[in-house]
Amino acid sequence: MALHIAFEKSADSFIKKLVKILAGPYVHTEIIISKPNEPHVAYSAYMSCCFAKTPQRDFCFGDSTHDFLSIPVSSEELDRIAKSCEACVRSKIPYNTHDMVFCQVPLRNPTENDLFNSPALFCSQAVVLILRACLDIDHDLHPHLSTVNSRTVSPSHLFDVLKTVCASSSAQQALCHRSAHGATPPFALAAACTPLSHDPPSRSPLESP
Repeated sequence: MALHIAFEKSADSFIKKLVKILAGPYVHTEIIISKPNEPHVAYSAYMSCCFAKTPQRDFCFGDSTHDFLSIPVSSEELDRIAKSCEACVRSKIPYNTHDMVFCQVPLRNPTENDLFNSPALFCSQAVVLILRACLDIDHDLHPHLSTVNSRTVSPSHLFDVLKTVCASSSAQQALCHRSAHGATPPFALAAACTPLSHDPPSRSPLESP
């Protein structure tokens, strides 16, 4: 069982270059869920797309393009996170362009909604709301997550918040598959990635985990 948050530091588009200049070093963030004997899966909100699930075969993570933080979670917490992410995918929650664009405006403090009452999500906002909703009430991250406004938190700000509790990981550590018999080599690293597909597959209404 493992939960990693990937923080993208590459800037291969105009928007990413702009984000890197205004709020770098990170331009995007994703949740990576790993369970024994199951393929890895990543979740995130992508610009111009609905909240999406990326299967392991389409991963494009690597140490040259991403940094990783490992979040300690129980099996129950990980299950809640996975179910919440799947609910967001099924509901086809749109990208929160407005808050992403204005997240760096000084002194902006908009009213927050919880995960299941947010009409749209951008990447780091989604991570904050999912963790708040799914981690046990006594988890060490809660006091740190409570200090940020999910509608104004950038990927770089989120990294700074999480790193106070979470350990840094490499791509090898984040993507190494573990079974009851121990670890096997990573399934997919940047050198073997294929183009990402960000279209969520189904259309069910949002469900609480």
